[in-house]
Amino acid sequence: MKAVTPAAGIGRRTLVLSVVAGILFAALLSIATESARAAYTARVDAGVHGTRYEYELTPMGKDLITMVTALRQWGDRWVLGKGNEPVLVLDRRTGRPVPRVRILDEAGAPIRGSDLEVVPGPGASAATRARYRRMRAAAPA
Repeated sequence: MKAVTPAAGIGRRTLVLSVVAGILFAALLSIATESARAAYTARVDAGVHGTRYEYELTPMGKDLITMVTALRQWGDRWVLGKGNEPVLVLDRRTGRPVPRVRILDEAGAPIRGSDLEVVPGPGASAATRARYRRMRAAAPA
């Protein structure tokens, strides 16, 4: 990979990995807080004979399952190795392991990592937009 600027010595790979690590850290940190737990779980009365409560996932919590599953599958494959998984997640309907999480296009076809492009979003800061412009300008044609 080519460095964004020779003086900085920061390659695109380093930039992407640092952004991903920062996003994951922020997401995991927010999951751990009490106020965030209230956002992804809801206490519901499940009592038949008296009061008993259970917790159900909110829509936010249901979306979180996809991320957690992808991280678990990555760790099982690349950190622990086949045959060393501490837990298996099975589809209750079939009893088979849940397939690997993949990024799909609108038609449902898998997208390769090389087909993805990360661009500043509507909430990007001016510094992020400037960094992106510098990175694009330094990229080979």
